[in-house]
Amino acid sequence: MKRKLVMLCVVSVVLVLAAYLVVNKSIVAKPPPGSWEYRFLNGIGCRAPCWENLTPGVSKQDALTRTLVSDGQFRLGQTRFSPSNSLLGAGGFDLHEVGSASDRIGVITFEYPADGRVTAIILKSRYILELGELIALLGQPSDVVINVFPPYPGKVPPIPAWEVGMFFEQASTYVRARSNAFENLDVNAKLDIGEIVFLDVSWDHDTALAKMGVQKKFSATPWRGYMPLSDYCHALGPQSWCP
Repeated sequence: MKRKLVMLCVVSVVLVLAAYLVVNKSIVAKPPPGSWEYRFLNGIGCRAPCWENLTPGVSKQDALTRTLVSDGQFRLGQTRFSPSNSLLGAGGFDLHEVGSASDRIGVITFEYPADGRVTAIILKSRYILELGELIALLGQPSDVVINVFPPYPGKVPPIPAWEVGMFFEQASTYVRARSNAFENLDVNAKLDIGEIVFLDVSWDHDTALAKMGVQKKFSATPWRGYMPLSDYCHALGPQSWCP
């Protein structure tokens, strides 16, 4: 009897601990108030493609520095310059949150030595941003971006890896998923957004797709709603690794 009581206590403790960890994980996964992800999803500061009162293609480097320093939420790291003018700008600042011990949350690129306009804002998300949340904020995507990679050796059955992104025409915004392994596009956390890029608002839809396509070597197909990735893959035309 005593042994059963001890076992019951142990099982109870384990269940309580497991429940705590699950709840705690869900809390950590969601953006806390004050984080850039929370501010972005709730339209604090401004709405995409503007971010924290900065708009690629409009705002200039001096406004970038002044805005972020006066805001007090973010700080700029070192200035970096590419050896040649890239599609997303020739110079860039590493971006950090004030008071955070974590690595950089992104980079803001700008033209140099032209007029110093911001050309792109590239942010890395540390929290769960679901596709459904982004659609509620930005509207329906215009295009699905897919790269397909061959199955990993030794996998049975062989499963290809997908690199997935979305292009939102109206917001001049491109989002890329954190992981490469998906089966369907849906609203839940399977499509865990890991990167958001705010693009030059002066680009039209075709220009943005062409520039980002050259930069990231992707293939795009029009958005057709929530459906299996294999269907989107086949819509791209012949591809070596489409299942």
